[in-house]
Amino acid sequence: PRLDRGQNEPRFRFLRADCFAARAFRCAMTSRPRSTLGDLNDIEEYLESAGFQKGDVLACRKYLAMVGEHLVRRPGPVARAAQVVLADPKKHKLGKREQYGAMELLAYASLDVGDDGTAEAIVETLQVSFPDSDKVGRLRGCVLEQRNKFPEALALYDAILEKHPAEQRVWKRKVGCYKAVGDFDAAIKTLTEYLDVFMGDASAWEELAGLYCEKNHFAQSIFCWEEVICAQPQLAKHHRHIAEVYYTAGGVDNLTTARKYYAAALDMSTASDLRAMYGLVLVDKKLKDFEQKKNGIGNGKKSLGDASNVAQGDVGADLGKDAAAFIPKIYKVACPGLLPVVQKQLAMAV
Repeated sequence: PRLDRGQNEPRFRFLRADCFAARAFRCAMTSRPRSTLGDLNDIEEYLESAGFQKGDVLACRKYLAMVGEHLVRRPGPVARAAQVVLADPKKHKLGKREQYGAMELLAYASLDVGDDGTAEAIVETLQVSFPDSDKVGRLRGCVLEQRNKFPEALALYDAILEKHPAEQRVWKRKVGCYKAVGDFDAAIKTLTEYLDVFMGDASAWEELAGLYCEKNHFAQSIFCWEEVICAQPQLAKHHRHIAEVYYTAGGVDNLTTARKYYAAALDMSTASDLRAMYGLVLVDKKLKDFEQKKNGIGNGKKSLGDASNVAQGDVGADLGKDAAAFIPKIYKVACPGLLPVVQKQLAMAV
């Protein structure tokens, strides 16, 4: 499958939201019908096979517009296409807005592929035209981050926020800086301050949940995931994520709750979420372990009941067993080579 992320994804997680060029290209191409990802893939395949070699400017402009429209992150082809388009702006009759949008796309793509020199040159050019632009300042901060100059980047972001405290993307870049240096406490503090104002940002709640997990603050992480689910209840992955936090926290009550969320994720994904199926199997195993300890199995004592029955009268007690029976069927069709390994692992868990 195609991966739309660059190699520096952990550091630049929020760069996807930084591309104001996306809006510029969308406005510049309003007369063109909305494309699909299939169209984007087709034109990218053409460019890589022959278009770049021919210097097909029209195809490159169309490709950059599609990248802006779909907000995907494909640094290699984007950098090459932008270089073709910007080779002679006057000859290609680029409008200023489209030219600046292509420059920004080239700058971010260059950062993704490790070419910070090109990105810095673009920043210097844009700085002349937009000396007080927050967007250019944010791009300069990303160049500093690429060079591991995080204190300088943070100082720059603080200066921008002092003038424009509602600049959401700069707040997120600050969080990215703190994460890059391993200062999770500062990242949590910054993101909490951000959410005090922009409390409807589901992606920020998701990020904060992950930061709390890094600090083993599971109760706070669960609270954040609950906010995410309130904002986007239809997405199965959120239910699975909160189930994983409940599972990690441990304890019978948390495991029972985790099973409910795993079941919800499986239901919403029409039984296609393999990770949720594994979660149900593992929850069932943990609950059986608790049952066995409660009944004294393993201490030379007789069981006071059937240890395979995790919870008498619990309507979800059979979910793990059903999932364990269904998982091998999926591997048998999709990946037969791994089926023996999966069957062995499931035999140990059931």
